Amino acid sequence: MKTILILVAGESNLPIIQAAKKLGYYTITCDNNKLNAGHIIADENLFIDVYDYKSIIEAIKDKNIDGVMSFVSAHGLNTASIISEYYQLPGYTLSALKTLTNKGLFRDFLAKNNLYFPTYQCVNNLNEIDLNLINYPVIIKPTDKGGSLGVVKINTENELFINFQKTKEVSDSGKVIIEEFLEGEALINGDCLIYKGEIICNMIGNYIYDNEINKVLPIATVFPTEQNNLPQVIKEINLIIERLKIPDGIINFEAIIKKDIPYIIEINPRPSGNYIWKLMGYKYNFDVPVFLLNSYFKMGNNKNSPNNFNHNSYAYQLLYSGEKKIFKGFKSPTVMKNNILEIKYFMNENEIINPFENLFERIGILLMEFKDDKNKKCYMENIKKFRI
Repeated sequence: MKTILILVAGESNLPIIQAAKKLGYYTITCDNNKLNAGHIIADENLFIDVYDYKSIIEAIKDKNIDGVMSFVSAHGLNTASIISEYYQLPGYTLSALKTLTNKGLFRDFLAKNNLYFPTYQCVNNLNEIDLNLINYPVIIKPTDKGGSLGVVKINTENELFINFQKTKEVSDSGKVIIEEFLEGEALINGDCLIYKGEIICNMIGNYIYDNEINKVLPIATVFPTEQNNLPQVIKEINLIIERLKIPDGIINFEAIIKKDIPYIIEINPRPSGNYIWKLMGYKYNFDVPVFLLNSYFKMGNNKNSPNNFNHNSYAYQLLYSGEKKIFKGFKSPTVMKNNILEIKYFMNENEIINPFENLFERIGILLMEFKDDKNKKCYMENIKKFRI
């Protein structure tokens, strides 16, 4: 029996915990929230903060751990890498993980490897900024934070001075990256499944925005993308996989296409928090968490593989608000009820909801499938009905 340690037992990681139990693995969950649902179904629990890697290493020293995973949750990634290196288990090296999770280091990597990247500078304070290198508009971001926290489009020097400190306060390291705002033909994103060092399937689509609410944070992604140069995007990502020695599993990426040139903006060493991996499962008709575990433990030829796929279109659609108000529930548009595969709510009725300024303010998410262009067109025409 394999023994697997899963860091964070919250809802986003439930699928990998359930898959481990399905495969008969002895499952140990670890975090400091005893109420997390994954602890209930696991064989054993460690109630230790996932950032306290020294205590976790000590706690598992006699447990003969065969593997450690974090899956969707970003909180356990660093500790999973440390434990993997300490016990010589499969997984990300700390070096590769830091390169992917720090926007400044990732830009440095792209530059050193002659890949496309926006012009940028990483600074600790306003005095370090070389204003002569800035051509507005630019984007400022904390170098080490997800969920679009602290991400602001800047059009003038005055806006830069006003917003810089707010972005810096969100950054764990106190560093801010200021980079060229690339206005391309498309902004694409998606999840890619890596097996034996190569991408074997993907779910890549185009971001959709509600510019009346937020011009930098998408409200949806529609799959598949119709970009003609997708093979070039995959080629660039495969090159990054090779040079960083990214292990088998799922990555999420974002890229801007400008004049047919793909700029890889970021690669996350985990699936998207918007459940793109679930849409991948629907499209390719396979159990993604089971595949990931079989790949991790190198179980045979992995019979649960994505061999066949349909040609339907898909989308994840966020429920969001443009104002602070009380959430009174959501009624699906009648014309799209048959397109909804799943609905997940992050807020309860009668809770106060805030304007959509970062991913943590999403009210819910719908996973949708469209079997023809008429279905998809209807969805696009009614997309603002998901604004609460």
